[in-house]
Amino acid sequence: TTLTTVGYGDVSAGTMAEQMFSIATMMIGVTWYAFMVSSVSSIMASFDQSSEKEAKKRESLSQFIRTHKISQDLSRKMNKYLELQLLTIHPAHEEDTMEFLDELALPASLHAKVIL
Repeated sequence: TTLTTVGYGDVSAGTMAEQMFSIATMMIGVTWYAFMVSSVSSIMASFDQSSEKEAKKRESLSQFIRTHKISQDLSRKMNKYLELQLLTIHPAHEEDTMEFLDELALPASLHAKVIL
């Protein structure tokens, strides 16, 4: 009742105009409250999606490194570069290996070492 009323009964709408004004004010308040709650919920959901995409990207890189038996030194450089990329962009998950490397946008020298 606190969110939808103007008090706790000590002041009430007496005339029809006051009742209509109270109803309209309550409807606006409820609508605004619902809008704010849904906005906060949407923002929180988008944060969750971003972190899920980042986790998938990290897992893809780890799997790529294991599958292709990349050296520890090179894999550390790749992981470091991925973390730097994730700080600035939020890329999507790719299935294809070459597409993954292109999206990762490794420097040419590092990209050549990975392909070899």
